[in-house]
Amino acid sequence: MKKTILPMLLTGATVVPLHAQLVGTENFTYADGNILDKNGGTGFDFNNVTKVHNATKSDWDVTGGTPTVTSNALVTNNGGAKREYNGPTEGSAGADTDGTERSGAVRGAGRVFYRFTMTRGAGTTWAGASSYDFGSERAFFGSPGGNGVSGQIEWGCHIAGGAVYRSGIPADNATHTFVAVLDFDRDYMGIWVDPSATDYYDPVDGSNSADAGGAYTPNNWSTAVRLASSNSTTWDDLSVTLDPVSAGLQDFVDADQDGLPASWETQYGLDDNDDGTVGETTPGAKNGPNGALGDPDNDTVSNSVEFADKTSPTSGDTDGDGLDDKREKTLTTNPLLADTDGDNLNDSEEVDVYLTDPKVADTDGGGTADSVEIALSTLPGTGHASDDPATNGNLDLVALEFFDTYADGPAAGNSDGLGWDYDNSAFGETFLGHTTLTSSWTAFANTPTIQAGTLLTQESSLKRAFHAGSTSPTAVVGEVSGYFREDAAGTGINGRDVLYVKVNINRQAGATWSGLSLFDFGAEKIFLGVPSGVNPVSGVREYGIEQTSGAVTKHSGVAPITGTPATLVARYDFVASRVDLWVNPNLSSPESSSPILATLDVTPAQMRATSLRLGSGGTGTTGWDQLVVGTTWSTLTSLPSDSDGDGMPDAYELLWGFNPDVNDAGLDADNDESTNLEEYVAQTNPTDDDRPNPSLPRTHHHRHR
Repeated sequence: MKKTILPMLLTGATVVPLHAQLVGTENFTYADGNILDKNGGTGFDFNNVTKVHNATKSDWDVTGGTPTVTSNALVTNNGGAKREYNGPTEGSAGADTDGTERSGAVRGAGRVFYRFTMTRGAGTTWAGASSYDFGSERAFFGSPGGNGVSGQIEWGCHIAGGAVYRSGIPADNATHTFVAVLDFDRDYMGIWVDPSATDYYDPVDGSNSADAGGAYTPNNWSTAVRLASSNSTTWDDLSVTLDPVSAGLQDFVDADQDGLPASWETQYGLDDNDDGTVGETTPGAKNGPNGALGDPDNDTVSNSVEFADKTSPTSGDTDGDGLDDKREKTLTTNPLLADTDGDNLNDSEEVDVYLTDPKVADTDGGGTADSVEIALSTLPGTGHASDDPATNGNLDLVALEFFDTYADGPAAGNSDGLGWDYDNSAFGETFLGHTTLTSSWTAFANTPTIQAGTLLTQESSLKRAFHAGSTSPTAVVGEVSGYFREDAAGTGINGRDVLYVKVNINRQAGATWSGLSLFDFGAEKIFLGVPSGVNPVSGVREYGIEQTSGAVTKHSGVAPITGTPATLVARYDFVASRVDLWVNPNLSSPESSSPILATLDVTPAQMRATSLRLGSGGTGTTGWDQLVVGTTWSTLTSLPSDSDGDGMPDAYELLWGFNPDVNDAGLDADNDESTNLEEYVAQTNPTDDDRPNPSLPRTHHHRHR
């Protein structure tokens, strides 16, 4: 009898009815001979990034012995054969594009199922299907070897180099059908021996009827399946899938047979042992709150419809957007998304306040999204296309941040500076420029702090998007608005194709890596600053550029000096997929007057940016200041508000007690022979004589303010 495993339901889990997804099938219909390089069957060309099959397929590799095809079946003996989910390019290198093992990977999230038949030969100690993470075996399903409680070799599964889970069922030499699961979301692995029509695996909570299984907590990838054995073993009818139904299992159990999965009913506090009889309005109606016809949230949508729609049976407004589920069905908006059209306005605002279309991001079709029109005080409704602004603000300036307006303390949550509301994306709507929808700084790791108008990081980092809003890549208005993307083909995907970034950096003793990184939503793409490793030529840490994927680094030949500020400038060319680095350039002179110290040709797929991060590691702090992001070289000298035009921002003058309406740049407030403006540029304290020996003439000794 199968064991029914009902683990604790994860709080807040979302029930999502599964869609069949077959990675590949293999029936070994080849001529007899070595399996090496055979690439028949169906699938094994699945790109798990795009979720589609492509035109290229992987083939079988030999991992030991001489696995052969005999009478349309695979036979292994003291070895095995391995096949990637996508191919033909093998290994971890390469981009997430069609034709690579990397793009087919199940990446430590989701789950993968194997279904296969196996006939163990006499004397076989171990035989099974394994999940591979590129070249490394991670999980094994079949007969692991060694005796179980029965005193014999048993069917089961085990973690490579770790726990073994046995079924208690002796492993014989008959032909059996197996189904195996490796579930990264539920931290579980399991195996079924000759599964029946009622066997199941519910991905919602991990409940299942497996014959053997247990905890699997490694966070590795799964990129390939291997079939292998110690002695002669025959294999056939292999399927690799991402859902239980495609592997021949049910995807839920339903004790009361009302069509509602037990996991779904449990999640929402319903009783899977009541089909609606309890509380029914008339005998036999079965419309009590626990049944398929019940309506516990009184939104006139039955439980069965709520399950099909993926909405909550106990909340009349599943997505909390102010429109109840029934009204959303009438309007055909998405009851699972507060903002159906992704324009940064929730559905009820569009329907009841602004009278715009909640299913169309640009109701009037004028090229500017509804939320941007509202922010800029134009009319977004039908018939008002003519007033849509094509641009707004200074298109040369994306954002700047000098950190002078913040109180000392944690940096996350602050949102001053200029810009950080920049729309560069020509997808979804054609507006370009500043929308007034401003992003905030968020802590990416640990707790970066503000101290005396400077950002300090130490084993911490801080991140900010070029534009505020939803972090969904499918939104129309949100972080996606600030996208800078590779466009070698000149499709016009970007408003501007070149991005410049300037930042002042001041590393203290003990700092290891320190850098500014461009991020594509949550993924780091390009690092600028002091990488983790030394320059192998000079043997010391230097400023440089690093492509995150593949860790390709170009060094500048300039080493950072502890306690001495430096100005880093980078130019990111999204047409040429190239990044150039300057260290301490003369920003008041033309771009061509300062030498480029490092150039990195970047893999085009890595040239994507929606945000930037400042961070550092080690025991010493790194200070960051005077951050400017723009689309031209001349923009890099931009300042925040400078009322008196003395070259020192108003916020900086107020921070140190100067008068922002009086040109006091040439004064020397602390009598240390450096003017106020010189101290601002050097990032020293303008109110403290910080010479090593005040009785001696001024030297260029700087300390972090």
